[in-house]
Amino acid sequence: MPKDVKDLLIDLSSDPFLTEEFRNDPNSIMDTAGIDGSIREGLTSGDFNKLEARLTERNLMSARMSIQDAKKKKKGTKKKSTKKK
Repeated sequence: MPKDVKDLLIDLSSDPFLTEEFRNDPNSIMDTAGIDGSIREGLTSGDFNKLEARLTERNLMSARMSIQDAKKKKKGTKKKSTKKK
């Protein structure tokens, strides 16, 4: 089963059985995939502008968190200089 909305969309486009299940019971498929909030609303309503905006926002937040984590790791691994002047 898909692990995020991108995987779900890929699976829906390539798996006719999953697509049929989604048409019959979208909430069950989205529950299993862990899709919630405005992304769920965008998928069920067909409001792809809303869906795109939410996905972009989520990607930006993820990228920001990755950058912050990398900065923290970098600070934690810096070695103090042992050279004397």
